[in-house]
Amino acid sequence: MKPEVSVLLSAYNAERYIKKSIESVLAQSYKNFEFLIVDDGSKDRTWEIISRFRDKRIRSFKIDNSGVARAKNFLLKNAKGDWIAIIDADDIWHPLKLEIQLRYLRMHPECKMLGTFAQVIDDQGNKLHVEPKVTDWLTIQKVISLRNVFTHSSLVYDASIAERIGGYPVSMQKDYAEDYQMIKNFIKYGNAENLPVVLVEYRIALQSITSSRRFNFITSSQKIRMANHYYILARIHAFYLNNKKEALKNILKSIQYGPGLLMYYVFIAMLLIPGMRLLIQKRIRKKERFEYLQQLESPEEFLQRLKVEETQHQHPESLT
Repeated sequence: MKPEVSVLLSAYNAERYIKKSIESVLAQSYKNFEFLIVDDGSKDRTWEIISRFRDKRIRSFKIDNSGVARAKNFLLKNAKGDWIAIIDADDIWHPLKLEIQLRYLRMHPECKMLGTFAQVIDDQGNKLHVEPKVTDWLTIQKVISLRNVFTHSSLVYDASIAERIGGYPVSMQKDYAEDYQMIKNFIKYGNAENLPVVLVEYRIALQSITSSRRFNFITSSQKIRMANHYYILARIHAFYLNNKKEALKNILKSIQYGPGLLMYYVFIAMLLIPGMRLLIQKRIRKKERFEYLQQLESPEEFLQRLKVEETQHQHPESLT
């Protein structure tokens, strides 16, 4: 039977976390998927760990190191599913992730790329915060040129559109930019949304920025995760917790990891200009349609509500 979904995982020197990532995919309540894993020339025990898994849905590959974008494109070319689901080698899925997203996609055929909220965790697995995400297509179109509003490991997207745009661009100057650019290319051909439910744990390794030696060994991908982590914290404190001091502290940490990003300096200016933060806060809350401190549904609650909506969608006469 042809798999409906191709789950793709590319890994490089991922021995520390990849076992949990793979296990979280194999534990999905939804079963009709293939799982493609590529070891992109790792020099640690990554391939050894991958090889221990014997699940028949796994197809594993070992290639010479070619970079993040080329490794992902290698997997895309070998994928057989109508949908592509992405997981990074240090992230973890909730068991209901694929079931929830596929149910939603079947009910909303106009949606061709679907992400979710993410629980940020540290290198020990401790929960840090939930990232507030823009959810609706209309708003995503307005803000996607300014910032990436998707967590890559949460995405499920149409395989035919990914093929049409040539997958992930390999000519990006920074090795973390290929995800963002692919998304911007993709949404020229299909709608995209985020579901307001936490279905992925997104890991950041909290590195000490007081040690220049350790900082120099952080990869570009890790640096952008750190910069984004502190930027999200700054937004939370500024727009949802009304804590200007903490917002400023966190945006300064973002700049240490990503000094070239203009939006961080704009954010500081916003904090320092009297009245501007309150004005933007009102707009942000209205635009994002999400109060950070509101009670989110659990995945189980979200799935149950989705099932009810699915029944009503299939049998609208039951509403009368």
